[in-house]
This record gives sequence, C-alpha cells and structure tokens, in this order.
Amino acid sequence: MVGTLAQVSFAVVVAALGVVAYYIRDWRAVLVATSIPSLFSILVFKFIPESPRWLAVSGRIQEAEEILYDAARENDAVRVHISLSRAASNRGVQPAPRYGITDLFTKSSVRMITVIMLITWFVNSLVYYGLSLNVKNLGSNIYATFIFSGLVEIPSYMSTVFFLSWFGRRQTLFGFMMSGALACFACMKLQLLPDRTFFMASAAMLGKFCISGSFAVIYVYAAELYPTVVRNIGMGVATLASRIGGIASPFIVLLAEYDKTLPMMVFAGTALVAGVIGLKLPETKGKSLPETLEEDQATQTSKSIKV
Repeated sequence: MVGTLAQVSFAVVVAALGVVAYYIRDWRAVLVATSIPSLFSILVFKFIPESPRWLAVSGRIQEAEEILYDAARENDAVRVHISLSRAASNRGVQPAPRYGITDLFTKSSVRMITVIMLITWFVNSLVYYGLSLNVKNLGSNIYATFIFSGLVEIPSYMSTVFFLSWFGRRQTLFGFMMSGALACFACMKLQLLPDRTFFMASAAMLGKFCISGSFAVIYVYAAELYPTVVRNIGMGVATLASRIGGIASPFIVLLAEYDKTLPMMVFAGTALVAGVIGLKLPETKGKSLPETLEEDQATQTSKSIKV
C-alpha cells in the first residue's frame, strides 16, 4: 500500500506541471520553476533511516537494533526487547559478501529476473512518458489533455492497491500491460478515422491509466523479487533501464511526423511483449522475501523438485 499510494504525489505533480506550463509559456522559465522545489528534498534525507533488514544482513547488527528501538519508541512500544545480535549469533550469520552489477547476470537465481525487469522497466517508461508527450498528436487541447493525463493516474494507483491484494503481482502486471497495449492499439485505429478526437483522447487516457498502474506494480514487484543483498543494485539497474526508455520516448513521438499512427503502434507492441514475458516471473504475494542469493537459489530449487 505504501509503495503504491506514495506515487499519487507523482501524479499530482504531473498535473501541476501542465498548469505551470499553461501560465508560463517559456520552456526555460518552466524548467527553473519546476527545479527550485526539488532543492528542498535535500532537507529530508537526514530523517530517513536505513533499512534494518539490509543492515542486519550486512552484519551491522547494532545499527539495525538502534533503528528498531527508535521505531518502537515512535509506536509507544517501549517495553519491547530487541536483540538481533543474539539471534544472529545463534544462526551463525556472517556479514554478507559484497555484490556488484555483474552478479545480477552471472548468478542463476537472479539472471532471468534481471533480464525481464530490464525489459519491463524500459517499456513502462517508454510508454508512460511517450503517452504523456504524445498528447500533442491527439488533436485536442494540449494543456487540458496533459493535465488530465496526470489526474488519471490517481485512480490508477488507488486501484492498484486492491488489484495487488486480489490477484497478486504477476497477474496484475500482465493485466495492466495487456490493457494498456489494447488501449494504444484502439487509439491508433481511431487516428485513421476523421473527427474522432474525443475517442482518441479517451483511448490514450485509458492507456495512461493502465501503464501508470503497471509502473506502480513493478516498483513493488522488483523490490520483492530481488534478495536483500542485491535489492539496491537490482532496483538501480532497473531504474537505469527505465531512464533509457524515457530518453527514447520523445523520438518515438516524433515518428508521428512520418505517420501519425506509428507512436501508438510502437507503444502497443512493446507493452504487449513486456506483458507476455512478465508471466515468466515468480509470484511474490504472501511469500517470504529472500535475504541472500543462496536463499533465493534454494527456494527456486525446492520449487523445481516439487514440480
């Protein structure tokens, strides 16, 4: 719930960007106006604690205990006793080895996850930002359509919370990607017909609704798929792939200069492919998250034996 609903703020700011751009028509002034607020984010870093789970797995037991004690005090659980040191000693836990990006591709337990995540994050970002930028090719008011494309994300994120609880991560991701692909395909077909501006914009907004939902899913899904010791690395590489998709999206939108249906064709095709290959990922709903690569490998081996 937290990982999904936190993105509502992103949707609000996307809509706000459309309002700012409406009143400030110079793009350089818009860039300055939207960059200044980000400076205040520097002030919040000292209030964000490190992950106790990651600290414990990394052998930094005392730091993990201190954070848990702080959490206990915040929740008025002052009598709770926390002793990760003794528990870790009884299990014979040693500080985890350091891992790098190459381990995401050389370790069999996370290789397939990494490849699918790279493709999925790339496509989500490509389609998400592509649909946002493609509003100029829909024939409607560019400012109103862009603002609405941000607001439509809010119900998308809210519904994602329930879909994740009801259907799990894999099916929800597949459903959103397939629905987004169909919406983009419908928009592409409507662009071939005259006087269909309203229906084109509606199909595009449905696509934005779906791709926003799938973007919310992969943030939660990727964090659950990767073991603790490589979670930060995995999320970082996945985010890198998404930024490459974001960089590519304006060039896809420019294809409309040659054929106005090409952008939607690309968005529909890539979303379809990403949705299908996402079915290869394991379901994580209600499952214990692996701490190490060894645990993840043991879990996968156990599943293979049962099969």
